[in-house]
Amino acid sequence: MIVVSDSSVVSALFQIGHLPLLRSLHEEVLIPAKVFDELTRLADFRKWFETEQPIWIEIRQISDQPLFAKLVQDLDEGESEAITLCLELHADLLLIDELAGRTLALKFGIPIIGVLGLLLEAKAKKLLPLVKPVIDRLLAETTFRIAPYLYQKVLGLAGE
Repeated sequence: MIVVSDSSVVSALFQIGHLPLLRSLHEEVLIPAKVFDELTRLADFRKWFETEQPIWIEIRQISDQPLFAKLVQDLDEGESEAITLCLELHADLLLIDELAGRTLALKFGIPIIGVLGLLLEAKAKKLLPLVKPVIDRLLAETTFRIAPYLYQKVLGLAGE
């Protein structure tokens, strides 16, 4: 399975110490160079990446510059490269949270999942006992935001 990620999911999970959960769900995650650049703006991510040298995260360059140039008119560089990489590799899944990027990815026929979907998947696979404490940490410790109705919907889906 080819999984590509934008920075949002990796960043959110990293900031609350749950990045290993992503590895448990997907053996390998590809990130474009611009996404890696975005992630290294987090104070500890570059240090962690250089120290841990996680072989399950692979940085990839895109080649379709015309597509990237078109996408970057409406999205940030990381999202644009992530969608471009998905299309180049015929990826099975894109990890992304931002609405504009999700909407465009779906228009291209790219399957998507965000951090909340990953948490539900992790609970279903018994990798996580509860999603509520993790979502609460995301809200308290990161810039992650969720509408109250969606918060309740996710907890309902999780049976919490």
